[in-house]
Amino acid sequence: MDSSYRHLAFLLSLGGVPLACTGDDTSTSSDTASTTGTSDTTSSTSSSGTDTSTTGTTTDTGSGTATMGETGTTTTAGETTTGETTTGGGDSACASWATKYVECYPRESYRDELQLCEDDRADLVTNYGDTCGAAFDALYECLSEASCDAIENQDYGDICPEAYASVLSSCAPEIGEVCMLFGDKYTECNDDVSGGIYCQMTINYAADISAECGQAQEDYFACLTALDCADFDEGTGCETEAETITKACE
Repeated sequence: MDSSYRHLAFLLSLGGVPLACTGDDTSTSSDTASTTGTSDTTSSTSSSGTDTSTTGTTTDTGSGTATMGETGTTTTAGETTTGETTTGGGDSACASWATKYVECYPRESYRDELQLCEDDRADLVTNYGDTCGAAFDALYECLSEASCDAIENQDYGDICPEAYASVLSSCAPEIGEVCMLFGDKYTECNDDVSGGIYCQMTINYAADISAECGQAQEDYFACLTALDCADFDEGTGCETEAETITKACE
């Protein structure tokens, strides 16, 4: 499946819009990843007892990725003390977010979350420009300051409503008729005016995969629009359309 669609699913998950997931979509809300690490430290000491070099790496064997850490080493009276290896680093919004994410979900991979966030940002900037990128940064800087309890239990739009609204306005595509109707339905059922934007973004990315995928996603949103609010959020009654998306977009 086209990676941009996977990244879109991540973005849409911020607001909880009903989305028919397809193919091998990678969820970022899972805390089931397993990480085991080994740390290696090398140092050389001069005749004066001064530590001259240290290097440190931590290998994540659970996900097959490696994260660089910093290991502090000091030498006093012939005794060497090695500090604890840490993950993280960098001062970008995505680096801050990845650090917060693994704080809240310790079994997840910092490097994987950082890469996903950076890919999301690059994809949005490509489609909607630097203003969108700045809004994205502001949102994730805000989320990085939130508590783990909030991150684990609230929609991100509820945690940082102003920054979230800025992303929606700065990263919004032109909305077509199907998504305008879906947006009205979404507002009716969820008291949220952003449904039309989510809808059009999803269709646009699906259409980049193939015309069939784009049409299947459009049909799915049209089906959702016809549902009662009681069935809307779960998509009950649109299972056939959701299955068509799976086949068309894989």
